[in-house]
Amino acid sequence: MALGQQPQSVAIIGGGLSGALLSLQLLQQQRARPLRLSLVERHYGIGRGVAYSSPLPCHLLNVPVNGVSLRRSEPHHFLHWLHQQGHHQFTAQCFVPRYLFGSYVQATLQAAHQVAPLPLDRYEDEAVDLVPGPYGVEVRLGRGQVLMADRVVLALGNPAPGSVAISNRNFYRSHRYIDSGWSDKLEAVMDQGRLLLVGMGLTAIDWIVALHSRGYGGEIHLLSRHGLLPQP
Repeated sequence: MALGQQPQSVAIIGGGLSGALLSLQLLQQQRARPLRLSLVERHYGIGRGVAYSSPLPCHLLNVPVNGVSLRRSEPHHFLHWLHQQGHHQFTAQCFVPRYLFGSYVQATLQAAHQVAPLPLDRYEDEAVDLVPGPYGVEVRLGRGQVLMADRVVLALGNPAPGSVAISNRNFYRSHRYIDSGWSDKLEAVMDQGRLLLVGMGLTAIDWIVALHSRGYGGEIHLLSRHGLLPQP
């Protein structure tokens, strides 16, 4: 954008990986005009989102450590951070738990914020409405607070999956039905003798690995339209 058109305030709705990385990029840019950043996240800690909020060590990154860095000039930045945190058992070829990458994103963003001359305001709330006006956009939060921004970025992540198409829709309200694989209800099924996973993708594999790591002894059935597991 031309210098005279640069926004003075940006509100980022969603504080998962995309929202955190955009904040990181804006903090690191050299700008002729000051910029105020507002980062709104309703559920998870900033930088984690759904993917990196799992606390289970059996849920791993799908790339080794040497394939991940938040600094272009430092390809081993993630590995060095892991060692600084005392995780010396990990090498560049290791696949590490996803929650460690979430902590790495949070730490890198925090470090950038400490040295950047730009303010970064964080809100643990839900954006419920956007109202454009002559002087910017009102971002209305669920607890009643209103933010003003020149630009708004929607970093909302993946939408929730659709419910299974069945005739008895009352079943959706049953305690036997969990509507999302990204659910924190793993413990709720540990004492069940049989479990049906609808879908055979990576999320289903996450559930199977987590169930076995917790000692689940029941039957697990998988159902999908093609009956194919993910390829190595």
